[in-house]
Amino acid sequence: VVIFIDEIDAVRSLPFSTDEFFAGIREFYNRRTQDPELNRLTFCLLGVATPSDLIRDTRTTPFNIGRRIELTDFHQEEAAPLAQGLGREQQEGELLLKRILHWTGGHPYLTQRLCQAVAEDAAHDPAAVDRICNELFLSNRARERDDNLLFVRERIVRNEADVAGLLTLYGKVRSGKRVTDDETNPLITILRLAGITRVDQGQLKVRNRIYSEVFDKNWVTANLPGAELRRQRAAYLRGLKIASAVAVPILLLSIGYGVYKEYNTSTTLSFPFQPPGPPVFWASFTSQVLSSGANFGALLVKGGEQNIVVFVNNREYGRTAKGGLLQIPALEAGDYDIRLEKPGFQSVTQRTQVLKQRETQLIFKLAPQTQVALENVMLIQQAVAGTRVTVDGKPVGTVGGDGGFSAKVTLGQHTITLEKEGYLPKSLTQQFGVGNTVIDGALAADSEGREWALLANSGDLAGVEAFLGKYPNGHFAAQARGKAEQLEWNRLKDSNDEVGLDNFTKRYPRGQYVNAAKTEIARLQNEDLEWHSAQNSKDPAVVQAFLDKYPHGRYSQDAESAVLLFKDQKAILQLLKQYQDSYNQKDFKQIMELWPSCPSAIQNVLKSQFKASESGTLTLAAVGDPNVTGAAATALVARTRETASASTAGRVQFKFMKQNSRWVIDTGAF
Repeated sequence: VVIFIDEIDAVRSLPFSTDEFFAGIREFYNRRTQDPELNRLTFCLLGVATPSDLIRDTRTTPFNIGRRIELTDFHQEEAAPLAQGLGREQQEGELLLKRILHWTGGHPYLTQRLCQAVAEDAAHDPAAVDRICNELFLSNRARERDDNLLFVRERIVRNEADVAGLLTLYGKVRSGKRVTDDETNPLITILRLAGITRVDQGQLKVRNRIYSEVFDKNWVTANLPGAELRRQRAAYLRGLKIASAVAVPILLLSIGYGVYKEYNTSTTLSFPFQPPGPPVFWASFTSQVLSSGANFGALLVKGGEQNIVVFVNNREYGRTAKGGLLQIPALEAGDYDIRLEKPGFQSVTQRTQVLKQRETQLIFKLAPQTQVALENVMLIQQAVAGTRVTVDGKPVGTVGGDGGFSAKVTLGQHTITLEKEGYLPKSLTQQFGVGNTVIDGALAADSEGREWALLANSGDLAGVEAFLGKYPNGHFAAQARGKAEQLEWNRLKDSNDEVGLDNFTKRYPRGQYVNAAKTEIARLQNEDLEWHSAQNSKDPAVVQAFLDKYPHGRYSQDAESAVLLFKDQKAILQLLKQYQDSYNQKDFKQIMELWPSCPSAIQNVLKSQFKASESGTLTLAAVGDPNVTGAAATALVARTRETASASTAGRVQFKFMKQNSRWVIDTGAF
């Protein structure tokens, strides 16, 4: 007799304690010692909860003597009957079902729901299944209407636990990082109870592709607790207010000074240009900002001359003071073009990178414009020492240590190219003539090249992917994509991760490893099918053959355990058969070998019956498979005994024990 109690997690919402309800179930178990008939009674509790969710005192509940049963998703063989309901020819139905399982991973509800939609549609190929799946589960409307998706979402974002930690943990699982299944971690328990993850070889994985698409990275970010978002927004507004408080007075003083100067030199106020708005980098920059981890740095410009106008990204910032220095105290970390201008001197530009929480120094050397008047001489200034110079494709020399270089050129138009390792090359077409022969030789640092040099021989997949995100169309992008593919393949090829391999083939459909990945996927799928077939056979020889074929497969440990279990179960069933035959043959000596601990009282009865030929015949048949736990086992046995005067039948519990690798009866019946 089995009593099923469904939706057991409903007790969480009751206004009173349900501990005594579970204590009552436990009492039925305790009373078995007094009333053997209660051995026939079993309670099965079904629901989405842990024991600690249901009761307060775990010592008085059935959970310390019960057995947990994990319900797994449909595999290919279990789902096969659903293909008949699709209303298609057998081959086509199996093809459609395979694509359905590709999305659902065998999830019972999602699988049957998608099967129903495919059956009602005129779908005849996998592409149509993809379309239906998108409409049914992946569209914005579906995400807000489907009960199962709503349940998973609410179970996570409405949980009383640490939602931020829960979403962060799920984000790690979804990104493919290793997260070990730890029953002592309450966040992992919540993810499993929500149904969004499954356990694969001790590691958490997203349960199926539908969940992976619906609950993606954007969903995780959007559902982070509001307090954190409000904190970030408030910090942004505070920074904006501080920046405005500093920038507006400076801007007004700057404009006021210009108006004052113009007014004192002319009776007509006239601006040669529209006054610029406050630059975004005019902001407070204090030690507190630095210590808080703000994404800002400082820049110190050394121009060598006083009153040089400094431009940042073509916007005037200020002028150098006495000593030729100008400090820009706050610039958001990034790359900038810094240009210096002063009447009577040649304009000079350098590109630099401002680093977070660091001060970057730039040294300029302005050349007087009188040097421009050199006829048919090319003068290169502010170049990096060692820069190679070519004119119209012909090498003409290398820049010296002072950053300068000169060479005679004919009057007219020429193409000048400047190159140096670690810097971006510069190529320009210049018309050479009197007063127009000076070249700005400053080269921008090749940040991409430096970063790629650090990554090219590393095994940092995350670093390579971040590089591609930063330079998607850079001159090392092709090499980086090849490197990322190689690193990801190295991680996946021996991982037995079918989902990861499938995503790999989609990410690199024309990659060098795509065929190997597809072969590995096919092998894993065959391994799945063969394992389920071997497991269902309950034949140790079949399971051993599977283990020999896949000695290092995903199911190798399960197969090894199954071989031992099936051998033990088979030996116990043979023991029952030997006991039955020995009894019917009145072989008392053989019975004692099979049942060495047989009580003396039973021995006397057996001897008496055998001597008087009153034993009759005994028939024993195991009900279900023997339950084996280490060196002990039990089996429920249907027993029938027929004598000349009577016939008795019933079910009895046999107990067995293993002695010296041999199973014997510990407690039996006749």
